[in-house]
Amino acid sequence: MDPAVARRHHCPVEFDIAYLDCNRCTFRRVTLVKIYHHESGHVSGSSLFAWDMVRRPVGYSDLDT
Repeated sequence: MDPAVARRHHCPVEFDIAYLDCNRCTFRRVTLVKIYHHESGHVSGSSLFAWDMVRRPVGYSDLDT
């Protein structure tokens, strides 16, 4: 299979346009996640990226930058 064709089939925004160059594509998919924490209280800043945080995707949006 032609690599350009294969790349279009895995496009995150599901475009199947032959002339579209994935490296120059202006579309980006933003995934929204909900963060679960075993302790009660507010979590912010760098603690959002701690190993003990559980992140679950809740949706996504495709943006044309």
